[in-house]
Amino acid sequence: AIINNSELIRRLMYAQLNRVKNITDAFFVIMKSIFIPDIGSPGSAKMIKFQTGKFSGFINYSITNKNNYFDCNVLDNDDNFFKVYIKDEAAQLDLNKVFAIISTLKPVN
Repeated sequence: AIINNSELIRRLMYAQLNRVKNITDAFFVIMKSIFIPDIGSPGSAKMIKFQTGKFSGFINYSITNKNNYFDCNVLDNDDNFFKVYIKDEAAQLDLNKVFAIISTLKPVN
């Protein structure tokens, strides 16, 4: 059962086509394909799970010499969800700089 944003994001990020056993698994695979934008070449794509004092979530990314892509799915301690997509066409960002950007997130009241 999905009881919060954290569980929803976790199920989306871990959904895999080769593990579909029922309609719920299929739903999450389809949602994952809709939810994650283009992050460049599949050969260079990676996913990390992270947790800091204030934030947790997943970053799907591709770092190349030409373009860097970062799809950030972030939750704060209050279960607020943030979606940040960065297309770095100058290839100037790395994960540390993306974490610096994430650290500035605040919910809109």
